[in-house]
Amino acid sequence: MKWLKVLVTLTLVTVCFSLISVEAIDYEEGFVDEYIYNEEERQNAREEILNAVIESSKKDIPQTRMDEIVENWERAGTAISSDSPYREVLGQLKGGYKYGDGGGGMYWGESKSTSGTVSVGVAFGTDHVNISLAYAPGMKMTSGGQYKSCPKSLWNKYVKLYSSRKYEVTKYRVYRKNKYDSGKGTFVRNEYISSPYSIKWTYKAI
Repeated sequence: MKWLKVLVTLTLVTVCFSLISVEAIDYEEGFVDEYIYNEEERQNAREEILNAVIESSKKDIPQTRMDEIVENWERAGTAISSDSPYREVLGQLKGGYKYGDGGGGMYWGESKSTSGTVSVGVAFGTDHVNISLAYAPGMKMTSGGQYKSCPKSLWNKYVKLYSSRKYEVTKYRVYRKNKYDSGKGTFVRNEYISSPYSIKWTYKAI
């Protein structure tokens, strides 16, 4: 089984979706809330990230006075990654939050701020790839965003909100050639473009 480890420079994209107002619900401890981005959101994110990566890669294309070298990116498949490790949502108090017998929760929103890198796995047939990328866990908001209720079993305990993501990973075969030559050129490398597919949230006692 072939394993590759690829470091991906992820252009972070803020994906907007419908605001949801939720009453306090009797969730069990360990309850995981998940949102899957719709196709329009995923497509917009894919295109923005792909365009940014292609533009950034142009500086690495060797040029001569006689030839103008260009790259052709050929899509070679798309797959959904494994879940990333959970990371603490940004903007929370160091000591966490304690919700009394009436329950409670917090508003969560997208943010471009990151909390280090995470590694996820993805399979393209028999080709298994580990991808490291910058992780944006989102931010605690004072209002707006999505409201996340704390499970009843965690009332009267100090808790924090954590998030995990899956990514839609598209594999590209990249070819180089003289701009004016026919054909797609000579294969030079594979590229893996990762964009948000879904996000999960869960509360944990601290």
